[in-house]
Amino acid sequence: MIEMHVDTVVFDRKSGETVVVLSDQERKIALPVWVGITEAKAISLALNNTSSKRPLTHDLLLSVISQTGYKVSEVVVNELESNVFKAQITLTPAAQNQSPNDFRAPVKLDSRPSDAIAIAALLGLGVQVSPDVLAKANFLIGGQKEKEIQSEDFKNFVQSVKASDFKLPGFQGLIELPKDEGESEAK
Repeated sequence: MIEMHVDTVVFDRKSGETVVVLSDQERKIALPVWVGITEAKAISLALNNTSSKRPLTHDLLLSVISQTGYKVSEVVVNELESNVFKAQITLTPAAQNQSPNDFRAPVKLDSRPSDAIAIAALLGLGVQVSPDVLAKANFLIGGQKEKEIQSEDFKNFVQSVKASDFKLPGFQGLIELPKDEGESEAK
């Protein structure tokens, strides 16, 4: 597993989507995870060490976990299937509630990654990410080598492209463009 942390929360006004970007400690690998606005708010509040006036759903969940004698020990983003991330939250018995006769096993809860990340942010925990998930979905931050290769490929394309390379499928002939308003009919 690779430990990552919340790097930033981004709201795209144009699309209305919210993305949480996880990054590794060296900030070389990033994992964008699309989340709902409620989860984004909870994550942002946690990152800024701010609380809401009323408990949010994630605060309630943490309270229930604590009241049942457990604690969150790990948050894992463990699957990516058909562009859908999956996560697990692992609960272990809290030390203050454990007796020598307490043999409760850890509990693994399936979770949406957005909720798991919000829980991790509230507790100041890192988010463990499966290497398989990273292999499918990560991108490099500031990957200069990749940018140079892409830039070189683009330069080669621009130097060799011809207008005839752009054709509409099934269309033969000329495309007539509309005349500018100021252009006269008689030339």
